[in-house]
Amino acid sequence: MDRRPLKRQSERYQIEKNLVGMSKVAQKPTAKNSGGQPEELAQPGINPAQQNRSRANFAALIRAGREELNEKSLSQVRIEDLVHRAGTSVGAFYNRFTNKEAFFSAIQTITVNEVFEVLETEITRIAEIEGDESMLEELAGVWVHAYRNHKPIYIASARHVALNRNAWDPFRKLGQAATALVVENIGPRLRSSGVQEADRLVQEALQIVNGTLLNSVLNNPGPVSIGDPKMVVNVSKILKCFLANDECGGPDVKT
Repeated sequence: MDRRPLKRQSERYQIEKNLVGMSKVAQKPTAKNSGGQPEELAQPGINPAQQNRSRANFAALIRAGREELNEKSLSQVRIEDLVHRAGTSVGAFYNRFTNKEAFFSAIQTITVNEVFEVLETEITRIAEIEGDESMLEELAGVWVHAYRNHKPIYIASARHVALNRNAWDPFRKLGQAATALVVENIGPRLRSSGVQEADRLVQEALQIVNGTLLNSVLNNPGPVSIGDPKMVVNVSKILKCFLANDECGGPDVKT
């Protein structure tokens, strides 16, 4: 009996399981509705929309919150400034969110869902690229851009851990789910190329990559910043060292 389809179903279940707990609705991430606006969320601290105007206010507040976090830390974000930027009112804010903590949690959930949605699409595409090294180069670019494009939210979440020890949980679980996606889609490809313990090596490689990128986002120690094109090159080298027959030795390959 060919058990590979059952294994893929098991891997997909594990991906979905890893996403449970990022939010009450993040088991099957959908970042935006058909109108391109952030989805309504059913999670603690968010009151349901009663009318279309309330939904529009929700989207405007989320957009304004992201813009505020591009310019200042979460502790510096004032509700008055936020609603002014969103073109709404303090009353409208509290009609949707119980407090700023719930608001920030909504931004995190929407961001995590957006990142996962992009990764799911891109990793499926990347798995079909000819040549393992070309495939890993493309994966490096996608991975770096996930951090680069959402840098302010990563920074705000990491800093907020001092006040809320669970503040990093959405991104920790995103990392687990994203790694499971790579294992599911690219692991079989690497195994067919003769890479031994491919799934474990994928996990180890991405652990190092995630640590490198997060350090660059939070601390920017140099010499290569998260915005430097060379970061993609360096991440590509890490992936190749672990997962391809690269000049640094590469993985053990069956001969």
